[in-house]
Amino acid sequence: TARTGEIRFANRLYNVSAAIAVKQSPKIPEGQAGGIATAADLQAFAAAVNSGASTERWQNDNGEVVLLNDIDMTGVENWTPIGGIDGSAYTTTDPYTTVNPFKGTFDGQGFAILNLHYTADMSTARYGYALFGSVEDATIRNLTLGSPDTQIAWTFTGDAPKATCVASLAAYALNSTIESCTNYYDIDFAGDSGADVLCIASGLVGVMKHSTLGGRAKSLGCQNYGAVRTGKITN
Repeated sequence: TARTGEIRFANRLYNVSAAIAVKQSPKIPEGQAGGIATAADLQAFAAAVNSGASTERWQNDNGEVVLLNDIDMTGVENWTPIGGIDGSAYTTTDPYTTVNPFKGTFDGQGFAILNLHYTADMSTARYGYALFGSVEDATIRNLTLGSPDTQIAWTFTGDAPKATCVASLAAYALNSTIESCTNYYDIDFAGDSGADVLCIASGLVGVMKHSTLGGRAKSLGCQNYGAVRTGKITN
């Protein structure tokens, strides 16, 4: 995590001083490409994005955040989406304001994020629930969520405020491209949204603006094999 501080210089004889703001970020040794190799790495990467810190330590030599192998999330009980959204001023033309969104390229390199059990109470007023809460000016590619051999449902309960969005890969994509991604996690919208309250539940991406899902070629297509279920909703 990046640390900040200042270096202060002072001359008592002339009663003058000056300060230089400094920021320390983790340094990747030269010639050593970074990447995400463990569940702890993925959680630390999410925390860095959400705090506005550098993600350099998880980037390869091309500046892309990459998975280095399948990531087993067994034992991770709480997931905080990567990036957030504010839907308090939701409209159909400008649905969300991004809050520390992921920007750049995230390349799964054909690997999967496995055994992620995700349960959340939507009444806490977080607007976006997914692996990525928000991506902006980003490319997400070559990533698999879950496995065809393991059925896992992500469950969202409680009274959801207007504009709540639940999905598997990303709640909100702005000016972004998502390609060659596959999801196997089920989405259970098990809460309520109240009368005349718009909420979104999706298999891959909840809401997109100026974005492309599946690339511009058949070979870059995305697939969702997870179910999207709701109970009886007042709306």
